[in-house]
Amino acid sequence: MKFNLPKMAKLELLWLSCVYFALITILVIASRLTLPESPAILKKSFLSGSNYGFLSFDQAFDVFRPHLPQKGRISFIMDVDFNLYGTDISQIYTAQSNLAPLIINPEPIEEIAIVNCSNDSAAIMRMSMLGYEPIAHVGKGHFVAQKKS
Repeated sequence: MKFNLPKMAKLELLWLSCVYFALITILVIASRLTLPESPAILKKSFLSGSNYGFLSFDQAFDVFRPHLPQKGRISFIMDVDFNLYGTDISQIYTAQSNLAPLIINPEPIEEIAIVNCSNDSAAIMRMSMLGYEPIAHVGKGHFVAQKKS
């Protein structure tokens, strides 16, 4: 059984196969275009123990560490009150993983608190509202605070 296609169908098939060939060629070429030095820099950084080329989220809380006790419980104060289902809960988890063995309490009831707000005026307002006073200013909107006596 011989199958004959009309001339127009043959042209469409030829055109379609050319388009697919061009797409595959572009994908193959694009997959080979990488920055050859980027993986080498990251590999060298990784093997040397430095973090050149990337920034860990945990590093944002390293500035608090010199002003905090080694062990115990501290409060975590943000721009808004703590909400278990809020989007800001990841900040508390990140702080907890970075500052362990300290225990982070999201409620403002501990003697010492980390204040992690968007700017200084918001941080000062939140500290005032919750009965804290700053003992160390460690960055924009970042304070270590102590309960007012």
